[in-house]
Amino acid sequence: MQCAQKLISQMNCVVELSQQMRTEDLRYLELLNRLRGGQSTTEGYQLLCTRIVGNSKLQASLRQKPWNEAPILVFRNTLRTQINNRAVLNKAMEM
Repeated sequence: MQCAQKLISQMNCVVELSQQMRTEDLRYLELLNRLRGGQSTTEGYQLLCTRIVGNSKLQASLRQKPWNEAPILVFRNTLRTQINNRAVLNKAMEM
């Protein structure tokens, strides 16, 4: 906590990002903008459900570029190990 306080006290500039530059999917961008304002819809919920790993459509897309080359951030070593093991098996099957 002390370290965080020291880091924050060293900041002398704050930048507010007002335009989203990464999402090219307009439906998803509209969903994110609605969620930021606290306005959820059934259609938004259904769109989010299509992005759950385990959904057969998404699994197919995870095997295609650019998703199959995207970095994956995890916070637990056990999950990282499982993902790495799966990647090794997939690579072995390719070869």
